[in-house]
Amino acid sequence: MPLRPTILAVALLCAVATARAADAPATTHTVGAIEVSPIVQVNSLTTRASSYTLTNRTGCPVREQMRVVKWTGTASDGARIETDTADVQIRPAIVTIPDQGQQIARVIHVAPPGASEEQYRVHFDPIVAPGDTCQGAAPATAGKISAMVTLVQHIDVPLFYRGADMTAHVTATWQGTKVVLRNDGTATAKIWSIGVGKQVWNKQANYVLPGQSGTFETGHPAPAQVTLVMGDTKPVTTVLPIH
Repeated sequence: MPLRPTILAVALLCAVATARAADAPATTHTVGAIEVSPIVQVNSLTTRASSYTLTNRTGCPVREQMRVVKWTGTASDGARIETDTADVQIRPAIVTIPDQGQQIARVIHVAPPGASEEQYRVHFDPIVAPGDTCQGAAPATAGKISAMVTLVQHIDVPLFYRGADMTAHVTATWQGTKVVLRNDGTATAKIWSIGVGKQVWNKQANYVLPGQSGTFETGHPAPAQVTLVMGDTKPVTTVLPIH
């Protein structure tokens, strides 16, 4: 069952860092945006079909290409490890959305239900042809969509298939000024913030997949215990001892 939709607005005309939806809200400039909803989708293992809604508020027609990849872990430098997959498909794969229009993209879970959580990322990429023009573009672009090529933001959002009884189980150890979070549970752990008490040391949302560990900088030596804010859409505060 998909969680309550949350809208992510990604600026098209402001040079912000690449937006990683559901990892952290994007910093936006209110000129225009593509909105993707929901930004976190958690389905049951037996869900066969779900959807995303794309809304175009850019002032111009927009083409988007969408694809699904298998999310298998995180590299030592923090980059996600992703592989191509045919287990989940998104249709249509390419859409054209008129200004102020919407498009429904349907997600089909092709693979038979498994016994463990499945993790995917859904990528949304703009397709901009050189020379495309739109009078609705802001003056900063001189009316040319092609001026947005390096500014239009890539969006990717997490997609999970999970059993109702699957949960994360996180433990913490310390290495210098870094905390190592180990997830020995059966569901992916979403970490919104890391700190001690009400003091937040790391407020970048992170994920730790089942059976894996994540290492996060805090800038502080080991405390007696660490405070985590965790959860998909309803974060809760958890205090863990340092082992």
